[in-house]
Amino acid sequence: MLDGRYRLMRLLGQGGMAEVWEAHDTQDDREVAVKVVRPARDLVGHWFDTEDMHQGRTELHGRFRREGEVLAGLRHPGIPELYGRGTHGDRPYIAMRLVKGKSLYRFLETQWPFARSVVIAIAYQVADALACAHAAQLVHRDLKPHNVVIDRDGTVVLIDFGIALPLRPGVTRYTEQGKSVGSKGYMAPEQIREERLTLHTDLYAYGCVTFELCTGRQPFGTETGLSIVRQHLESVPPSVQEFAPWVPDDIAELILRLLAKDPGERPPDVQAVLKVLKPHLPVLGETAPDPRVDPDPTLRFREPAGSPAGAVHRPPVVSRAARPRRAATWVSRRNVEEVLVEVNGELAEGRAGPATECLAEILPAARREFGADPLVLRARRTCADSLRIVGDCVRAGDLYQQQADDLGRASDPAVRAERLVALLRVAECRIPSEEIDAALDILRDVVSEVVALPAELAEPVVVLCEELGVELSELRRETEVNEILAPIRRRRS
Repeated sequence: MLDGRYRLMRLLGQGGMAEVWEAHDTQDDREVAVKVVRPARDLVGHWFDTEDMHQGRTELHGRFRREGEVLAGLRHPGIPELYGRGTHGDRPYIAMRLVKGKSLYRFLETQWPFARSVVIAIAYQVADALACAHAAQLVHRDLKPHNVVIDRDGTVVLIDFGIALPLRPGVTRYTEQGKSVGSKGYMAPEQIREERLTLHTDLYAYGCVTFELCTGRQPFGTETGLSIVRQHLESVPPSVQEFAPWVPDDIAELILRLLAKDPGERPPDVQAVLKVLKPHLPVLGETAPDPRVDPDPTLRFREPAGSPAGAVHRPPVVSRAARPRRAATWVSRRNVEEVLVEVNGELAEGRAGPATECLAEILPAARREFGADPLVLRARRTCADSLRIVGDCVRAGDLYQQQADDLGRASDPAVRAERLVALLRVAECRIPSEEIDAALDILRDVVSEVVALPAELAEPVVVLCEELGVELSELRRETEVNEILAPIRRRRS
Protein backbone atom coordinates (compact mmCIF):
# COMPACT_ATOMS: atom_id res chain seq x y z
CA MET A 1 0.00 0.00 0.00
CA LEU A 2 1.63 3.23 -1.16
CA ASP A 3 1.08 6.29 1.03
CA GLY A 4 -1.96 4.60 2.63
CA ARG A 5 -3.98 5.00 -0.58
CA TYR A 6 -2.60 3.20 -3.65
CA ARG A 7 -2.49 -0.59 -3.52
CA LEU A 8 0.18 -1.72 -5.97
CA MET A 9 -1.20 -4.59 -8.04
CA ARG A 10 1.12 -5.31 -10.96
CA LEU A 11 4.52 -4.07 -12.10
CA LEU A 12 4.10 -2.68 -15.63
CA GLY A 13 7.73 -1.80 -16.21
CA GLN A 14 10.83 -0.25 -14.73
CA GLY A 15 13.82 1.75 -15.83
CA GLY A 16 17.06 2.63 -14.13
CA MET A 17 15.45 5.08 -11.70
CA ALA A 18 11.70 4.43 -11.47
CA GLU A 19 8.99 1.78 -11.57
CA VAL A 20 5.50 2.02 -13.05
CA TRP A 21 2.74 0.00 -11.40
CA GLU A 22 -0.89 -0.75 -12.08
CA ALA A 23 -2.54 0.14 -8.78
CA HIS A 24 -5.94 0.46 -7.13
CA ASP A 25 -6.83 3.87 -5.73
CA THR A 26 -8.65 2.83 -2.55
CA GLN A 27 -9.87 6.37 -1.91
CA ASP A 28 -11.62 6.90 -5.27
CA ASP A 29 -12.07 3.19 -6.11
CA ARG A 30 -10.43 3.23 -9.53
CA GLU A 31 -7.49 1.67 -11.34
CA VAL A 32 -4.52 3.99 -11.82
CA ALA A 33 -0.91 3.97 -12.95
CA VAL A 34 1.63 4.86 -10.27
CA LYS A 35 5.17 5.92 -11.15
CA VAL A 36 7.49 5.76 -8.15
CA VAL A 37 11.22 6.17 -7.58
CA ARG A 38 12.88 2.80 -7.09
CA PRO A 39 14.02 1.91 -3.54
CA ALA A 40 17.30 3.52 -2.46
CA ARG A 41 19.01 0.10 -2.26
CA ASP A 42 18.38 -0.38 -6.00
CA LEU A 43 19.94 2.96 -6.91
CA VAL A 44 23.26 2.76 -5.09
CA GLY A 45 25.09 1.41 -8.13
CA HIS A 46 24.08 4.40 -10.27
CA TRP A 47 26.44 6.82 -8.47
CA PHE A 48 30.16 6.90 -7.82
CA ASP A 49 30.25 8.14 -4.22
CA THR A 50 28.13 9.62 -1.43
CA GLU A 51 28.33 13.17 -2.80
CA ASP A 52 27.39 12.03 -6.29
CA MET A 53 24.52 9.98 -4.82
CA HIS A 54 23.18 12.95 -2.87
CA GLN A 55 23.24 15.18 -5.94
CA GLY A 56 21.73 12.47 -8.13
CA ARG A 57 18.86 11.79 -5.76
CA THR A 58 18.17 15.52 -5.39
CA GLU A 59 17.94 15.86 -9.18
CA LEU A 60 15.82 12.72 -9.49
CA HIS A 61 13.34 13.95 -6.90
CA GLY A 62 13.27 17.32 -8.63
CA ARG A 63 12.42 15.66 -11.92
CA PHE A 64 9.57 13.78 -10.25
CA ARG A 65 8.14 16.95 -8.76
CA ARG A 66 8.35 18.64 -12.14
CA GLU A 67 6.65 15.74 -13.93
CA GLY A 68 3.76 15.99 -11.47
CA GLU A 69 3.53 19.76 -12.02
CA VAL A 70 3.62 19.27 -15.79
CA LEU A 71 0.81 16.69 -15.85
CA ALA A 72 -1.27 18.78 -13.46
CA GLY A 73 -1.29 21.59 -16.02
CA LEU A 74 -2.24 19.49 -19.08
CA ARG A 75 -5.76 18.46 -20.04
CA HIS A 76 -6.02 16.31 -23.16
CA PRO A 77 -7.35 12.80 -23.92
CA GLY A 78 -3.96 11.99 -25.42
CA ILE A 79 -2.02 12.82 -22.23
CA PRO A 80 -2.42 10.87 -18.94
CA GLU A 81 -4.41 12.85 -16.39
CA LEU A 82 -2.71 13.43 -13.04
CA TYR A 83 -4.68 11.97 -10.10
CA GLY A 84 -2.29 12.56 -7.24
CA ARG A 85 1.32 12.92 -6.14
CA GLY A 86 3.28 12.68 -2.96
CA THR A 87 6.03 10.82 -1.14
CA HIS A 88 6.04 7.36 0.39
CA GLY A 89 8.90 7.34 2.88
CA ASP A 90 11.71 8.86 0.85
CA ARG A 91 10.25 7.77 -2.50
CA PRO A 92 8.35 10.39 -4.55
CA TYR A 93 5.47 9.11 -6.66
CA ILE A 94 2.85 10.34 -9.09
CA ALA A 95 -0.51 8.66 -9.78
CA MET A 96 -2.15 9.10 -13.17
CA ARG A 97 -4.68 7.66 -15.57
CA LEU A 98 -3.93 4.05 -16.41
CA VAL A 99 -3.54 3.53 -20.16
CA LYS A 100 -4.17 -0.13 -21.02
CA GLY A 101 -2.96 -0.64 -24.53
CA LYS A 102 0.08 -1.25 -26.67
CA SER A 103 3.15 0.93 -27.13
CA LEU A 104 3.70 2.27 -30.63
CA TYR A 105 7.07 0.49 -30.56
CA ARG A 106 5.34 -2.87 -30.07
CA PHE A 107 2.54 -1.91 -32.46
CA LEU A 108 5.09 -1.24 -35.22
CA GLU A 109 7.01 -4.40 -34.41
CA THR A 110 3.98 -6.70 -34.52
CA GLN A 111 1.53 -5.11 -36.99
CA TRP A 112 3.46 -3.05 -39.55
CA PRO A 113 2.82 -2.60 -42.46
CA PHE A 114 -0.65 -1.22 -41.96
CA ALA A 115 -3.16 0.81 -43.97
CA ARG A 116 -2.65 4.50 -44.70
CA SER A 117 -5.66 5.38 -42.53
CA VAL A 118 -3.88 3.84 -39.52
CA VAL A 119 -0.71 5.86 -40.17
CA ILE A 120 -2.60 9.14 -40.47
CA ALA A 121 -4.81 8.45 -37.44
CA ILE A 122 -1.78 7.79 -35.23
CA ALA A 123 0.27 10.70 -36.60
CA TYR A 124 -2.63 13.12 -36.14
CA GLN A 125 -3.35 12.07 -32.56
CA VAL A 126 0.30 12.29 -31.53
CA ALA A 127 0.51 15.77 -33.03
CA ASP A 128 -2.72 16.80 -31.30
CA ALA A 129 -1.37 15.73 -27.89
CA LEU A 130 1.93 17.46 -28.64
CA ALA A 131 0.02 20.64 -29.50
CA CYS A 132 -1.46 20.62 -25.98
CA ALA A 133 2.02 20.38 -24.44
CA HIS A 134 3.38 23.09 -26.72
CA ALA A 135 0.47 25.40 -25.86
CA ALA A 136 1.80 25.19 -22.29
CA GLN A 137 5.31 26.05 -23.61
CA LEU A 138 6.57 22.58 -22.77
CA VAL A 139 9.19 20.62 -24.72
CA HIS A 140 8.64 16.87 -24.29
CA ARG A 141 12.28 16.07 -25.22
CA ASP A 142 11.79 12.31 -25.51
CA LEU A 143 9.20 11.70 -28.21
CA LYS A 144 9.72 8.17 -29.59
CA PRO A 145 7.59 5.05 -30.22
CA HIS A 146 8.23 3.71 -26.70
CA ASN A 147 6.57 6.85 -25.29
CA VAL A 148 3.40 6.62 -27.37
CA VAL A 149 0.69 4.16 -26.31
CA ILE A 150 -2.40 3.16 -28.29
CA ASP A 151 -5.15 2.59 -25.73
CA ARG A 152 -7.62 -0.24 -26.12
CA ASP A 153 -10.28 2.13 -27.48
CA GLY A 154 -7.87 3.43 -30.15
CA THR A 155 -6.93 6.67 -28.39
CA VAL A 156 -3.25 7.48 -28.95
CA VAL A 157 -1.59 8.70 -25.75
CA LEU A 158 1.72 10.54 -25.33
CA ILE A 159 3.38 9.41 -22.09
CA ASP A 160 6.53 9.91 -19.98
CA PHE A 161 6.98 13.63 -19.34
CA GLY A 162 9.83 12.80 -16.96
CA ILE A 163 12.40 14.94 -18.80
CA ALA A 164 9.97 17.50 -20.25
CA LEU A 165 11.37 21.05 -20.17
CA PRO A 166 9.17 24.09 -19.46
CA LEU A 167 10.34 27.07 -21.52
CA ARG A 168 10.33 29.69 -18.81
CA PRO A 169 13.18 31.64 -17.21
CA GLY A 170 15.01 30.05 -14.29
CA VAL A 171 13.89 26.46 -14.93
CA THR A 172 16.37 23.84 -13.70
CA ARG A 173 17.38 21.56 -16.57
CA TYR A 174 18.59 18.50 -14.61
CA THR A 175 20.87 17.92 -17.59
CA GLU A 176 22.58 14.68 -16.63
CA GLN A 177 19.44 12.99 -15.38
CA GLY A 178 17.60 14.22 -18.47
CA LYS A 179 19.67 12.28 -20.97
CA SER A 180 17.68 9.35 -22.31
CA VAL A 181 19.60 6.27 -23.40
CA GLY A 182 17.93 4.63 -26.36
CA SER A 183 16.52 7.78 -27.99
CA LYS A 184 19.39 8.29 -30.41
CA GLY A 185 17.20 7.72 -33.46
CA TYR A 186 14.86 10.59 -32.55
CA MET A 187 17.01 13.42 -31.15
CA ALA A 188 17.20 16.73 -33.02
CA PRO A 189 20.64 18.05 -34.02
CA GLU A 190 20.44 20.89 -31.50
CA GLN A 191 19.57 18.39 -28.77
CA ILE A 192 22.56 16.22 -29.67
CA ARG A 193 24.83 19.28 -29.55
CA GLU A 194 23.30 20.31 -26.19
CA GLU A 195 22.26 23.68 -27.58
CA ARG A 196 19.18 25.69 -26.63
CA LEU A 197 15.99 23.68 -27.07
CA THR A 198 12.73 25.03 -28.47
CA LEU A 199 9.34 23.61 -29.38
CA HIS A 200 10.86 22.87 -32.80
CA THR A 201 13.05 20.25 -31.11
CA ASP A 202 9.96 18.07 -30.58
CA LEU A 203 8.94 18.62 -34.21
CA TYR A 204 12.14 16.92 -35.36
CA ALA A 205 11.48 13.89 -33.14
CA TYR A 206 7.90 13.87 -34.38
CA GLY A 207 9.23 13.81 -37.95
CA CYS A 208 11.36 10.76 -37.11
CA VAL A 209 8.36 8.96 -35.59
CA THR A 210 6.12 9.81 -38.56
CA PHE A 211 8.79 8.63 -41.01
CA GLU A 212 8.90 5.31 -39.11
CA LEU A 213 5.10 5.06 -39.13
CA CYS A 214 5.11 5.33 -42.92
CA THR A 215 8.10 3.11 -43.68
CA GLY A 216 8.62 0.77 -40.72
CA ARG A 217 12.20 2.09 -40.33
CA GLN A 218 13.91 5.12 -38.87
CA PRO A 219 15.13 7.84 -41.26
CA PHE A 220 18.77 6.96 -40.56
CA GLY A 221 20.28 3.49 -40.10
CA THR A 222 23.66 1.80 -39.83
CA GLU A 223 23.87 0.71 -43.46
CA THR A 224 25.86 3.80 -44.52
CA GLY A 225 28.70 3.08 -42.10
CA LEU A 226 28.16 6.44 -40.39
CA SER A 227 26.96 6.63 -36.80
CA ILE A 228 23.31 7.47 -36.19
CA VAL A 229 24.33 10.64 -34.38
CA ARG A 230 26.53 11.85 -37.22
CA GLN A 231 23.75 11.25 -39.74
CA HIS A 232 21.28 13.23 -37.66
CA LEU A 233 23.82 16.05 -37.54
CA GLU A 234 24.99 16.00 -41.15
CA SER A 235 23.14 13.67 -43.56
CA VAL A 236 20.21 14.65 -45.75
CA PRO A 237 17.24 12.43 -44.82
CA PRO A 238 15.81 10.23 -47.58
CA SER A 239 12.38 10.96 -48.98
CA VAL A 240 9.71 8.92 -47.24
CA GLN A 241 8.32 8.08 -50.70
CA GLU A 242 11.53 6.18 -51.45
CA PHE A 243 10.30 3.49 -49.05
CA ALA A 244 6.56 4.19 -49.08
CA PRO A 245 5.44 5.45 -52.52
CA TRP A 246 1.83 5.67 -51.33
CA VAL A 247 2.54 8.66 -49.07
CA PRO A 248 0.79 11.78 -50.46
CA ASP A 249 3.11 14.51 -51.73
CA ASP A 250 2.05 17.07 -49.12
CA ILE A 251 2.77 14.65 -46.24
CA ALA A 252 6.11 13.60 -47.77
CA GLU A 253 7.09 17.27 -48.04
CA LEU A 254 5.93 17.87 -44.44
CA ILE A 255 8.15 15.06 -43.13
CA LEU A 256 11.20 16.45 -44.96
CA ARG A 257 10.55 19.87 -43.38
CA LEU A 258 10.15 18.29 -39.95
CA LEU A 259 13.58 16.66 -40.39
CA ALA A 260 15.36 19.89 -41.31
CA LYS A 261 18.69 20.33 -39.49
CA ASP A 262 17.94 24.02 -38.85
CA PRO A 263 15.02 24.43 -36.41
CA GLY A 264 13.97 27.57 -38.29
CA GLU A 265 13.34 25.53 -41.44
CA ARG A 266 10.86 23.21 -39.75
CA PRO A 267 7.11 23.96 -39.74
CA PRO A 268 6.26 26.97 -37.57
CA ASP A 269 4.28 24.93 -35.04
CA VAL A 270 2.27 21.74 -34.51
CA GLN A 271 -0.87 23.42 -35.81
CA ALA A 272 0.76 23.58 -39.24
CA VAL A 273 1.34 19.82 -39.02
CA LEU A 274 -2.28 19.14 -38.07
CA LYS A 275 -3.46 21.28 -41.00
CA VAL A 276 -1.61 19.06 -43.48
CA LEU A 277 -2.75 15.78 -41.90
CA LYS A 278 -6.42 16.60 -41.30
CA PRO A 279 -7.67 16.23 -44.91
CA HIS A 280 -6.22 12.69 -45.01
CA LEU A 281 -7.95 11.43 -41.84
CA PRO A 282 -10.48 8.58 -42.04
CA VAL A 283 -14.06 9.87 -42.03
CA LEU A 284 -17.33 8.89 -40.38
CA GLY A 285 -18.67 5.64 -41.80
CA GLU A 286 -15.39 4.62 -43.45
CA THR A 287 -14.69 0.89 -43.36
CA ALA A 288 -12.19 -0.59 -40.92
CA PRO A 289 -8.56 -0.64 -42.11
CA ASP A 290 -7.39 -3.64 -44.09
CA PRO A 291 -5.48 -5.44 -42.72
CA ARG A 292 -7.19 -5.07 -39.36
CA VAL A 293 -5.19 -3.75 -36.42
CA ASP A 294 -5.72 -4.07 -32.68
CA PRO A 295 -6.07 -1.59 -31.07
CA ASP A 296 -7.59 0.42 -33.93
CA PRO A 297 -6.55 4.11 -33.86
CA THR A 298 -8.94 4.95 -36.72
CA LEU A 299 -11.96 4.08 -34.60
CA ARG A 300 -12.46 7.52 -33.05
CA PHE A 301 -12.70 9.05 -36.53
CA ARG A 302 -14.77 6.32 -38.20
CA GLU A 303 -17.12 5.78 -35.25
CA PRO A 304 -16.67 8.70 -32.87
CA ALA A 305 -19.53 7.51 -30.65
CA GLY A 306 -17.40 4.55 -29.50
CA SER A 307 -16.29 1.07 -30.43
CA PRO A 308 -18.41 -1.22 -32.61
CA ALA A 309 -21.08 -3.27 -30.87
CA GLY A 310 -19.65 -6.28 -29.19
CA ALA A 311 -16.06 -5.04 -29.28
CA VAL A 312 -15.74 -5.01 -25.54
CA HIS A 313 -12.18 -4.83 -24.27
CA ARG A 314 -11.52 -6.90 -21.18
CA PRO A 315 -8.35 -6.87 -19.12
CA PRO A 316 -6.04 -9.79 -19.87
CA VAL A 317 -6.48 -12.79 -17.60
CA VAL A 318 -3.28 -14.28 -16.26
CA SER A 319 -3.58 -18.04 -16.26
CA ARG A 320 -2.89 -20.16 -13.21
CA ALA A 321 0.37 -21.19 -14.84
CA ALA A 322 1.62 -17.60 -14.83
CA ARG A 323 0.76 -16.73 -11.24
CA PRO A 324 3.99 -16.18 -9.31
CA ARG A 325 5.00 -19.01 -7.01
CA ARG A 326 7.50 -18.72 -4.21
CA ALA A 327 10.62 -20.82 -3.87
CA ALA A 328 9.96 -23.09 -6.83
CA THR A 329 11.92 -26.31 -6.27
CA TRP A 330 10.48 -28.44 -9.08
CA VAL A 331 8.82 -27.58 -12.36
CA SER A 332 7.39 -29.58 -15.26
CA ARG A 333 8.08 -29.01 -18.94
CA ARG A 334 4.40 -28.29 -19.44
CA ASN A 335 4.50 -25.62 -16.75
CA VAL A 336 7.47 -23.90 -18.43
CA GLU A 337 5.73 -24.01 -21.80
CA GLU A 338 2.50 -22.57 -20.38
CA VAL A 339 4.29 -19.70 -18.67
CA LEU A 340 6.31 -19.05 -21.82
CA VAL A 341 3.07 -18.60 -23.79
CA GLU A 342 1.95 -16.02 -21.21
CA VAL A 343 5.27 -14.16 -21.45
CA ASN A 344 4.99 -13.98 -25.23
CA GLY A 345 1.54 -12.49 -24.72
CA GLU A 346 2.98 -9.83 -22.43
CA LEU A 347 5.71 -9.09 -24.97
CA ALA A 348 3.07 -8.58 -27.64
CA GLU A 349 1.60 -5.87 -25.39
CA GLY A 350 5.01 -4.28 -24.84
CA ARG A 351 5.26 -5.06 -21.13
CA ALA A 352 6.83 -7.41 -18.63
CA GLY A 353 4.26 -8.44 -16.06
CA PRO A 354 3.46 -11.34 -13.71
CA ALA A 355 4.17 -14.03 -16.31
CA THR A 356 7.68 -12.67 -16.86
CA GLU A 357 8.25 -12.57 -13.12
CA CYS A 358 6.99 -16.14 -12.79
CA LEU A 359 9.25 -17.35 -15.59
CA ALA A 360 12.26 -15.66 -13.99
CA GLU A 361 11.39 -17.42 -10.73
CA ILE A 362 11.05 -20.92 -12.17
CA LEU A 363 14.01 -20.78 -14.56
CA PRO A 364 16.57 -21.95 -11.95
CA ALA A 365 14.42 -25.01 -11.15
CA ALA A 366 13.94 -25.72 -14.87
CA ARG A 367 17.70 -25.51 -15.43
CA ARG A 368 18.33 -27.97 -12.57
CA GLU A 369 15.64 -30.33 -13.83
CA PHE A 370 16.36 -30.36 -17.57
CA GLY A 371 19.88 -28.95 -17.93
CA ALA A 372 20.79 -26.78 -20.92
CA ASP A 373 17.73 -28.09 -22.78
CA PRO A 374 16.41 -26.23 -25.88
CA LEU A 375 13.22 -25.37 -23.95
CA VAL A 376 15.26 -23.90 -21.08
CA LEU A 377 17.43 -21.92 -23.49
CA ARG A 378 14.36 -20.57 -25.31
CA ALA A 379 12.59 -19.68 -22.07
CA ARG A 380 15.66 -17.92 -20.64
CA ARG A 381 16.21 -15.93 -23.84
CA THR A 382 12.56 -14.84 -23.92
CA CYS A 383 12.61 -13.84 -20.26
CA ALA A 384 15.82 -11.86 -20.74
CA ASP A 385 14.40 -10.09 -23.82
CA SER A 386 11.27 -9.16 -21.89
CA LEU A 387 13.21 -7.73 -18.95
CA ARG A 388 15.61 -5.83 -21.24
CA ILE A 389 12.79 -4.21 -23.21
CA VAL A 390 11.27 -2.72 -20.04
CA GLY A 391 14.65 -1.51 -18.79
CA ASP A 392 15.46 -4.11 -16.14
CA CYS A 393 18.98 -4.46 -17.54
CA VAL A 394 20.57 -5.90 -14.40
CA ARG A 395 18.45 -9.07 -14.33
CA ALA A 396 18.36 -9.30 -18.12
CA GLY A 397 22.16 -9.12 -18.26
CA ASP A 398 22.48 -11.93 -15.72
CA LEU A 399 20.16 -14.15 -17.77
CA TYR A 400 22.01 -13.42 -21.01
CA GLN A 401 25.29 -14.30 -19.30
CA GLN A 402 23.82 -17.61 -18.07
CA GLN A 403 22.69 -18.25 -21.64
CA ALA A 404 26.17 -17.62 -23.02
CA ASP A 405 27.68 -19.87 -20.35
CA ASP A 406 25.28 -22.71 -21.18
CA LEU A 407 25.95 -22.44 -24.89
CA GLY A 408 29.67 -22.63 -24.12
CA ARG A 409 32.23 -22.82 -26.88
CA ALA A 410 30.35 -25.36 -28.97
CA SER A 411 31.73 -26.54 -32.29
CA ASP A 412 28.37 -26.12 -34.06
CA PRO A 413 28.58 -22.74 -35.86
CA ALA A 414 24.86 -22.02 -35.30
CA VAL A 415 25.23 -22.50 -31.54
CA ARG A 416 28.38 -20.37 -31.53
CA ALA A 417 26.47 -17.59 -33.31
CA GLU A 418 23.67 -17.81 -30.73
CA ARG A 419 26.22 -17.55 -27.94
CA LEU A 420 27.75 -14.41 -29.48
CA VAL A 421 24.30 -12.80 -29.68
CA ALA A 422 23.79 -13.50 -25.96
CA LEU A 423 27.17 -11.92 -25.16
CA LEU A 424 26.29 -8.79 -27.16
CA ARG A 425 23.07 -8.51 -25.16
CA VAL A 426 25.15 -8.74 -21.98
CA ALA A 427 27.24 -5.83 -23.26
CA GLU A 428 24.12 -3.84 -24.12
CA CYS A 429 22.83 -4.34 -20.57
CA ARG A 430 26.11 -3.00 -19.17
CA ILE A 431 25.64 0.44 -20.77
CA PRO A 432 22.87 1.83 -18.51
CA SER A 433 25.11 1.03 -15.50
CA GLU A 434 27.95 2.91 -17.22
CA GLU A 435 30.11 -0.22 -17.43
CA ILE A 436 31.42 1.02 -20.76
CA ASP A 437 34.85 -0.63 -20.60
CA ALA A 438 33.22 -4.01 -19.88
CA ALA A 439 30.90 -3.54 -22.88
CA LEU A 440 33.87 -2.69 -25.11
CA ASP A 441 35.75 -5.80 -23.93
CA ILE A 442 32.78 -8.01 -24.79
CA LEU A 443 32.43 -6.38 -28.20
CA ARG A 444 36.14 -6.99 -28.85
CA ASP A 445 35.83 -10.68 -27.92
CA VAL A 446 32.74 -11.18 -30.08
CA VAL A 447 34.37 -9.56 -33.12
CA SER A 448 37.41 -11.84 -32.75
CA GLU A 449 35.11 -14.89 -32.93
CA VAL A 450 32.49 -13.81 -35.46
CA VAL A 451 35.03 -13.46 -38.28
CA ALA A 452 35.44 -17.25 -38.19
CA LEU A 453 31.72 -17.96 -38.69
CA PRO A 454 30.12 -18.73 -42.07
CA ALA A 455 28.81 -15.54 -43.67
CA GLU A 456 25.10 -16.44 -43.36
CA LEU A 457 25.44 -17.06 -39.61
CA ALA A 458 27.78 -14.15 -39.03
CA GLU A 459 25.58 -11.47 -40.60
CA PRO A 460 22.97 -11.14 -37.79
CA VAL A 461 25.77 -11.04 -35.22
CA VAL A 462 27.64 -8.40 -37.23
CA VAL A 463 24.49 -6.25 -37.40
CA LEU A 464 24.19 -6.39 -33.59
CA CYS A 465 27.91 -5.53 -33.30
CA GLU A 466 27.33 -2.42 -35.41
CA GLU A 467 24.27 -1.41 -33.36
CA LEU A 468 26.20 -1.80 -30.12
CA GLY A 469 29.05 0.14 -31.69
CA VAL A 470 26.70 3.04 -32.43
CA GLU A 471 25.60 3.20 -28.79
CA LEU A 472 29.18 3.10 -27.52
CA SER A 473 30.34 5.69 -30.08
CA GLU A 474 27.71 8.09 -28.80
CA LEU A 475 29.32 7.74 -25.37
CA ARG A 476 32.52 9.24 -26.81
CA ARG A 477 34.25 5.91 -27.44
CA GLU A 478 34.11 6.13 -31.22
CA THR A 479 37.86 5.69 -31.75
CA GLU A 480 37.93 2.44 -29.80
CA VAL A 481 34.75 1.20 -31.48
CA ASN A 482 36.14 1.84 -34.96
CA GLU A 483 39.31 -0.04 -34.09
CA ILE A 484 37.36 -3.00 -32.70
CA LEU A 485 34.93 -3.20 -35.64
CA ALA A 486 37.58 -2.77 -38.35
CA PRO A 487 37.98 -6.56 -39.04
CA ILE A 488 34.28 -7.15 -39.70
CA ARG A 489 33.94 -3.96 -41.72
CA ARG A 490 36.85 -5.04 -43.94
CA ARG A 491 35.22 -8.44 -44.36
CA ARG A 492 31.86 -6.92 -45.35
CA SER A 493 33.48 -4.58 -47.87
